[in-house]
Amino acid sequence: MSDAVMESGKDKPIFLRVIFVLSALLIVAATGFYIAIGIMGISIGGAVASTILYTLIGRIVLFGAMIYFILNRNMAGLRACIGLNFLISIPGKAIIGFVVAAICMALTFTPSVKRYFAYRGS
Repeated sequence: MSDAVMESGKDKPIFLRVIFVLSALLIVAATGFYIAIGIMGISIGGAVASTILYTLIGRIVLFGAMIYFILNRNMAGLRACIGLNFLISIPGKAIIGFVVAAICMALTFTPSVKRYFAYRGS
């Protein structure tokens, strides 16, 4: 195998960065919804502030776990975090969370992301 192919998994691929940014944006969105519903009293589709708060806390915890798994190159852990992020969206009926989790899960199957997690440097 050539050195270029061997080194191709060394750096974080763009799709992994997209997963990271989308997950961070879910936290921002949940925070915005919590502020709008819980603090400002705006009614959005019958959403309950406490449910959004629990969703926000869960997403923050999963984001930390996701960072840990990315740094330790653990694909199963990353996919578990994304799957749990999807499940966290169910009680709040967070359509945005469903869509983002599905996109992130699909991105974990790209060749560049698989190469990154398969890479074991010397």
